[in-house]
Amino acid sequence: RGLLRFFLPQVEEEDDEDDEEDQIITGEGSILVRKEALPKPKKQRIQLKGKILSTTGTNFKVTPGKQATYSSYSASSMPNHLQRREISGNSNYRQNSWISQGLLPKANPQVVVSKNSQLFSGIFSPDGSEFICSFQDDRSVRIYNAHTWKMKERVPALEFGWAILDIDYTGTRLVYCTWSSNLCLHTKGAPNNQQHLSLGQDGHFGIFSVRFSPDEKFLLAGGTTEKLYVYDLEDDVLVSSIDAHSHHINAVKWLGDSGNLMLSGSDDGLIKLWDRRDGSTPSSSFVGHLDGISFLDSMESGDYFLSNSKDQSIKVWDIRMGTAPTSAIPPPESFWDYRYGQEALRRSDRELRSGKFCHKQDNSVNTYRGHSVYHTLIRARFSPASTTGEKYIYTGSAHAPFGVYIYEVSSGKIVDKFVGHSGVVRDVAWNPNFPQIVSTSWDGNLVQWDV
Repeated sequence: RGLLRFFLPQVEEEDDEDDEEDQIITGEGSILVRKEALPKPKKQRIQLKGKILSTTGTNFKVTPGKQATYSSYSASSMPNHLQRREISGNSNYRQNSWISQGLLPKANPQVVVSKNSQLFSGIFSPDGSEFICSFQDDRSVRIYNAHTWKMKERVPALEFGWAILDIDYTGTRLVYCTWSSNLCLHTKGAPNNQQHLSLGQDGHFGIFSVRFSPDEKFLLAGGTTEKLYVYDLEDDVLVSSIDAHSHHINAVKWLGDSGNLMLSGSDDGLIKLWDRRDGSTPSSSFVGHLDGISFLDSMESGDYFLSNSKDQSIKVWDIRMGTAPTSAIPPPESFWDYRYGQEALRRSDRELRSGKFCHKQDNSVNTYRGHSVYHTLIRARFSPASTTGEKYIYTGSAHAPFGVYIYEVSSGKIVDKFVGHSGVVRDVAWNPNFPQIVSTSWDGNLVQWDV
């Protein structure tokens, strides 16, 4: 129906009639409430703020029933931190985070690689020395030196359908996916360095998201079949194929470093937590988005994660504050095809994504608005723990002026906006070692933002 309204001419009488039909209903019997009617999770926000401050070198004290208070280390200034590091001859995790947390990249764009082809994915290697990306028309994955931007390796795609939709990289092994029922694995230095990993006999389908487990022994994937796949790399076999959602799975993520906890995000608007050891039953659900999930990321500890969504918001969640899967109610079905952009939104659909309404089961800690999610699965991530204490969230965006949005996690405010693209910014990556963000865009440019 939504697509027909987009393509077919409308007459005034029908518009008026549809406006009556498309009123957003709140109150008893509806899963929607107005934003002001939903209690704010003050306690959870204080705990999140405390976690961030504790990793960036500031003591944070919470007394039950009282307002949170801050007390800095005795050496709380930049000179004192640097002096302490110089005297001791070494540095620790919290000192590095405190010193560098305010060093945001600057809005001075430098195009480091450019082709006449859309860019879909771009990530840094774990040590920050390489950048891995995929151009649509190139039918390959490229690995660049992240300092000189000279190409180190070009990996031709074993299979290719439409685009290489996602990539993950350990430093020695690369996995990528496309519109295919196979994952493709590339191993550096191996005699036969590429191989297909079959995800079963569900026919031809697309994989939208794939991730290595923390110990690199398993792969987690999801796509158009609505199933969650776990592949054992050591035994070279698919070990799980879980009926996980009622719509496409757009995003998957491992939580923490155990290799057991998994997240899946779907176009049904739900996020589900799974334990690899417990079979096909989700441990918890996270409800609050009013449209499909486009991406998932988590803090290193695994106790908080974020989701980007087609409802035009990012949410941060506390892993302990889920909803029982049997009680989770998905958002209203959307007839809007986000690939056609905001122009295809009906009036009520636009209103629903304005931030004025909430899901009555919303148990997220905070919500972030300002960027847009149209046309493609826009990514959002936490800033690096080692240099910023995961103090920020950064994301691409699909509306002009095209660029990178940076939010402060604790306040939810936009602290910076980098504009310098002429097309959708689909993916963003922050170097784990210093303030350098690289954005990948449909304008065909890799743009570097640094100090």
